[in-house]
Amino acid sequence: MTDDGPLRRAATFWRRSIQARVVVSTLLLSAVVVSLVGWVLMQQITDGLVGGKTASSVAEATRGAQDAQVRLSAASGRDLDSNTQLTQLVASIVSRGAVQGYDVVLTGPVAGSSQGIAAGSGTRKTPGVLDDSLPQSLRRTVEDGRGTGTSWTFSKIRYDPALDRRPVPGVVTGSRLTLPADRDVRALLPLPDV
Repeated sequence: MTDDGPLRRAATFWRRSIQARVVVSTLLLSAVVVSLVGWVLMQQITDGLVGGKTASSVAEATRGAQDAQVRLSAASGRDLDSNTQLTQLVASIVSRGAVQGYDVVLTGPVAGSSQGIAAGSGTRKTPGVLDDSLPQSLRRTVEDGRGTGTSWTFSKIRYDPALDRRPVPGVVTGSRLTLPADRDVRALLPLPDV
């Protein structure tokens, strides 16, 4: 009497039972198809969510830049205190970003710079946002005037390590604003949580 092991019995059963082969093959094929369809649907949903968030971020940044430009255009170019006026505009843009949940970095002739640069030049930003969150390619596009309207790109938004906030992926937008005295300020608006 020979002692057939469980592996040998299973192999014999597999060879002799067409029903077992059909059932197992159908289950495996179904699992592969369901996994593939699930993966494709997940990619489409993710792309749709990212696309929607990107579109709303760019639209919000465009509205903010247009509002700022309207305020700048309404100001008289002959104002004696243009630095105070510019500082107030910058403060309102930064506070609007804080209220609406995005971070702001303004570069150009910004009075009262957060980096201690002389009035009329520098950078103002939401506290804690690091300047390297703004990709150089976007900065160049906005500064060179190559971007029409609002330019944007994806980037990692980085924060001061003292804040204990992790970098987050985001959409970074940039717009060029013209001051009444033929100067310009570039508004770069990082919008995290994409």
